[in-house]
Amino acid sequence: MWPQPCLPPHPAMLEETRERKLAAAKKKLKEYQQRNSPGVPAGAKTKKKNTGSSPETTTSGGCHSPGDSRYQEMEVALDSSSATIKQLNENIESLARSSVFLFLQEKKANKEIHKAQTEQLETMNILTLEKADLKTTLYHTKRAARHFEEDSKDLAGRLQYSLQRIQELERSLSAVSTQQREEDRSSSRSEAVLQRQLQQTRKERVLLNAHVRQVTELFKQVQLERDEYAQHIKGERARWQERMRKMSVEAHALKEEKMRDILRIQELERSLSELKHQIAEPPSSVPPAGPSEVEQLQDEAKHLRKEVESLVGKLQSQVENNQALSLLSKEQKERLQEQEERRLQEQESLHEQKERLREQGERLRKQEERLQKQEERLRKQEGRLRKQEERLRMQEERLRMQEERRAHSTSLDGLSEDPSGHLSTGDEGGHLDSEEEEAPRLMPNIPEDLECQEA
Repeated sequence: MWPQPCLPPHPAMLEETRERKLAAAKKKLKEYQQRNSPGVPAGAKTKKKNTGSSPETTTSGGCHSPGDSRYQEMEVALDSSSATIKQLNENIESLARSSVFLFLQEKKANKEIHKAQTEQLETMNILTLEKADLKTTLYHTKRAARHFEEDSKDLAGRLQYSLQRIQELERSLSAVSTQQREEDRSSSRSEAVLQRQLQQTRKERVLLNAHVRQVTELFKQVQLERDEYAQHIKGERARWQERMRKMSVEAHALKEEKMRDILRIQELERSLSELKHQIAEPPSSVPPAGPSEVEQLQDEAKHLRKEVESLVGKLQSQVENNQALSLLSKEQKERLQEQEERRLQEQESLHEQKERLREQGERLRKQEERLQKQEERLRKQEGRLRKQEERLRMQEERLRMQEERRAHSTSLDGLSEDPSGHLSTGDEGGHLDSEEEEAPRLMPNIPEDLECQEA
């Protein structure tokens, strides 16, 4: 533990102490004056109080007594002691400031020392851990060297077995190559036949596609003609319907006009009968001034008969026109029915052609499937041969890598030998194991003084 430094007193406390001492000294001086000069008048005391710190005091008679001289000496001594005390206080204050500065310097130095000790402790811990890691790494390196030596021996045995296996594979490869050459010769012959069949099938397919395109174009053309004719028939039908509607309206108007004319004729006939009846009666004494009413009615009746005859002629012609239109519409319907039958026959023929094309396409598809199966068998044979070649190549690669590892292991064996020419033994490995177990437990002890200082 570091010793705790004594702190200097505060300057205010020093000032209070000095004032208390001065007050006590003045009090003792007054008591001493009272004891040594009992005959001093009150006026002298009053004057002394008024003069304050004046060193000269006079009596009523102007003479100095022995007590006054001593009193003056004491005042002089008191003033000198006050000056001395003031000087001492200044010295004390300067010493206090210097002691505070020294205390701060000492505290700063202690902090730096503590920081340096802490850094040194951390450095020691790091070095200890690095040492343990290095020991562990060294142990693992030596153990890996032993394992690598064992692996190299194992690889040597495997290499011998691989060499034997390579010889066997070379023999099997020669047999496979012979078989492959025979299969290539047979497959070349079958492939030529397949190519001819494939070319013939492709030609047939091209011809069928051309025929299909031709039939499709013909079918489209027939559909267009059918649509155009349907539109034409629809327009003709609409025109005939409009004409029939107009003719029916005209016939209806003519019928109404005929009925009106008939009614008018009946009225005229009644009026004519009435006139005849009047004519049969004796004539009146007054002669008619102009044409008689009978003649007028007869003329009107003649005119109406002519109109009726003209209307009857119009009706007859309208009936004939209607009969002609009905005949034309009947002929149009027959032609439409014949065209519809032809269209149905064309659709049936197109359907039959499509069915034949579909059957031909099915035959072509089956032929293509057979060709694809044959090509797939050829590809499988080629794949098996490639796999055999790949296995041989991989075995050669493994043998090459084993040779490289064996050469690398021999070079490592030469590097891992000690100066005496012998490899490290199992005892050294056990010693490394014990060092590896002890390494995590190597932790530096923190000094007790430093711990106390931190507290």
